[in-house]
Amino acid sequence: MVKLTKLLLTTCPGLEDVAIIEVSKLLSIRNYTLRPLGVQGRIILECNEKQNYAVQILNSKSHLLHRVSILLASTKISRKMIALDQIYNFLFKCNIENYIQPENTFAVRVNRLGLHEYTSIDIAHVAGDAIRELIFKCYGKYPKVNLDSPEVIVRINIVGESCLISICTTGDDSLHKRGYRVYNHPAALKPTIAFAMCMLSEISNHMTVIDPMCGGGTIPIECCFLNVNCEIYGMDISPKHVKGAKLNALAAGFSHKIKFKIGDAMHLDKLNFNVDRIISNLPYGMRIGRKAFIKTLYQKFLKSSKNILSKDNLLTLLTAESCLLKNIAEKLGYILKKEKIIWHGKLKTSMIFLELP
Repeated sequence: MVKLTKLLLTTCPGLEDVAIIEVSKLLSIRNYTLRPLGVQGRIILECNEKQNYAVQILNSKSHLLHRVSILLASTKISRKMIALDQIYNFLFKCNIENYIQPENTFAVRVNRLGLHEYTSIDIAHVAGDAIRELIFKCYGKYPKVNLDSPEVIVRINIVGESCLISICTTGDDSLHKRGYRVYNHPAALKPTIAFAMCMLSEISNHMTVIDPMCGGGTIPIECCFLNVNCEIYGMDISPKHVKGAKLNALAAGFSHKIKFKIGDAMHLDKLNFNVDRIISNLPYGMRIGRKAFIKTLYQKFLKSSKNILSKDNLLTLLTAESCLLKNIAEKLGYILKKEKIIWHGKLKTSMIFLELP
């Protein structure tokens, strides 16, 4: 019987179902669980590919995952201090010696959810001691701990009374931190969310796509990763942001694929071309005094959009003001196709899909 590779994947909370679609195109999945233990942003799956190949493919090809870990084992532990002994003993049964040699440096990263008598630091200390003793028992030499730049990262996820042990293959930096971000917009969108918006917009060849509030250009750049032969525009009212977006596109290798321009999203009817897809991360009315402006922006943006949309149209919009956006859209004759809740950091947002009949 062929041994399956078991992986623990993380993504932006709310994108688990989209991420598994992408992963299924990269690996032959046998089975999977979205939001294991009820925790958003996580996926456990088993695939036919060998470990090294599977993690290499996901780390290099995925646009939706944040981290890729090899899941070693899971167990039940107490919420009381006795759990420290339970974890210490359990680590000797997880085959960690297959991933850490005496010459390797390692670190333990703990993520804990729920009420417990112990802290994440308590778990990390106990786990570190157990791993050092395990490696010494196997090889006769202790490995060194390096908390800053370890060669091997052991991740321990504790949710209530459940404990998952894994080897992180991504490192401490999440995959969503793209290398092309040479210009940082003050309200930058996570590239994983931007890619999901483009992926769910069902863009096909010869379509025209625009982000009329593109900021640092994340959405147009991520749209290029779809490898679809379409015309992509990035627009912003700020010359500074447009200049920064051009720098990011150049760093990503897509400066030749995206047409950037300075323009006002409240007056899209001034554009001299029609578009099939509008994809944008809308400004939020989070600060006092911004609510009135946001309402005006949404109204004028959606009203002017009607004048440039083709018959095969779709607007994919991210906002923290979903009720306001939906009310305005309904009054202007838009149809709400679907809505998806996404957590952008600690902010609850809605990915809203609108279309004109």
